[in-house]
Formats: sequence, structure tokens, C-alpha cells
Amino acid sequence: MAKAYFGCPGNGGQHHICYEKNLIATRENQPLLAKINEVAGHDLVGMMLDKEGRLGITKEPDIQLSIVGSGIILGRAMQKKVVCEGTVGLSLGEITAGALAGCFDYETAFRIAKHRGEIMEACVPDLNACSADQGMPNAWMYAVNNVPLRFVERRCGHVNRRSEAYGYVCVSGKNTPLQVVISGLPSAVAKAVHGINRKYPQGKILPLRTSGPWHNKHYMAKAKEEMISFLDSIPFKSPSVLFYMMASRRFEKDPAKIKYNYGDAMVRTTETWESLCDIRKEGFAVFSSTGPGKVLEPFFNSVGIKYIGRSEILEEKVAETVLSK
Repeated sequence: MAKAYFGCPGNGGQHHICYEKNLIATRENQPLLAKINEVAGHDLVGMMLDKEGRLGITKEPDIQLSIVGSGIILGRAMQKKVVCEGTVGLSLGEITAGALAGCFDYETAFRIAKHRGEIMEACVPDLNACSADQGMPNAWMYAVNNVPLRFVERRCGHVNRRSEAYGYVCVSGKNTPLQVVISGLPSAVAKAVHGINRKYPQGKILPLRTSGPWHNKHYMAKAKEEMISFLDSIPFKSPSVLFYMMASRRFEKDPAKIKYNYGDAMVRTTETWESLCDIRKEGFAVFSSTGPGKVLEPFFNSVGIKYIGRSEILEEKVAETVLSK
């Protein structure tokens, strides 16, 4: 059987409108789907698989549970076609990656995802007290393209020196050398974006659909501590395959370290490009994804990692030699 390494997208790359009913709603998946609904406390699966119902998935615990649930189900389908030799997850996707690596069972993954959503949602400041200015929309996060990272960091620092007026903003994601994500209070984010636009009008800056300032250490610190405390009583196992975690930028084996990283990742800048460079240096030249379409393809390709679409694996169109390390 061919071998592959799996990448698991997070909320930004695998939004909750993306589900594939023909792959998810199968007879063999019914026990897992029932567990998703049990953890959710309502018929979340029915909403996931209904075109109109998806629009009602707006609460963060449901968003995160549905993404991890569908990612695990699709990853299991891939594991029947190829041998999974390693996993890496982006932000929320690290829960999917940990489950597929054997660190905990699938029901535990569902519960971790829901709890993560709950504690993150609880840390979101009141929007009524932090409206955006500068004519910008109320957005917690923006993708900033074609602007030097150092300048973006300087602009965030400039705004943060006036945090009593605007709140905090920081670089929360480094996707590629010329694409970063900033997050914070809408007022602070808008102030930073205004300064970036003024200096780099050729930059492409887009608001992201998120419900909070994710990965911002000023607002997610409590979520980190609560996640670490929540995981303390949950038994973890050493992964059965290679498991790379972006919080530590290492392949992790120690269950205690894996637990800590799940909490620490909530306040750390997600260094996607640097992490994929680390993986490439270890010789992993080919990856596939548990997410929809080819959402991670640009990131993998940017560091010389070949990306094979999930559909190509499921339809067995990939030769065994193509997926070798």
C-alpha cells in the first residue's frame, strides 16, 4: 500500500460551509456521527450536511466540533487507501492530526474541539465596547499580503503602545513570507490596517470570517490555561506515527508535551511556513490533506513539498512511488 503524510487544515482553511455528504454520511460513519451529535448536544450533523443548515453553524464550539469531526472522518477514509506515516495540523487542525496519529480516540477529539471552542468564545471581548474606526469593518482578523513582516510587526507595536485607546493587535499567523494574519480588537486591527495601507497601497489586505481574535496572547491567555487544565485528566498516548506540532515546531512523542502544546498554541503565532520548512528538511516531500479541495496546496508548494489532493487518494489515482518519502 502507498504511504502518505497528512496535513489537517484549521478553521481558516476548512470553513464550516465545506462538507462532502457522499463521503461523510455513510453507514460505517453512523457511530461517529452519533458521537458528534452527542458531544454537541443537538443535531449538529444534520446542520453540517444540509446546505441551508450550515448557515446556522455560527457558535464557535459547533464550528470547531464540526470541522474536527468531518476532518477525522475524511482522514479515516484516506487511511483505507494509503498508510498514514505522519500528521501535521494547522491551529484547530492539530486536534484532527492528533486523533489520526493515535494520541487519543475520536470521541476525545470531539470533546477537546468543543471545549476549545467554548473557552475561546468565552475570551472574546464585547464588540459593543470595541467598534472599529478608520472606516473599516468590524473584523477581528485580517490577512495581509505582499507587505514585509517587519513592517506589519512595527505597525502592530505602534498601535499597542496606545492600547488604552485601541486595544491590542498582533501578528497571529505567518502563512508565507509575504502573507501574514493579524488579530486583535477590531479598533486596534483597523488602526493597524490603516497604517499598513498608507505605506503599502499595493498590499492586498482582506478581513477574515472569524468570531474572535484567535492566537492573540493578550486575549487568549485564559483559554490557554483552561485548555491545559482540561487536558490534565484526559489520558493521552504517544503517537503511533510522526506527529509534528507547530507550537513547539518539533515532532512530538511525549503525551505531557503534546497536552501542553495544545494549550500553548492558543496564544502562539502560527508559523505555518517555517513549520513546513522544518518538515521539508526532514525529507518529507509529499503531503495530502484531510480538508476540502486543495486549500493547503499553496503552503506546501511554497517550500517545495508536493501536494496530492485527497480525491486523488480516495479514487486511487496516485502511484505508490509518488507518495514515498
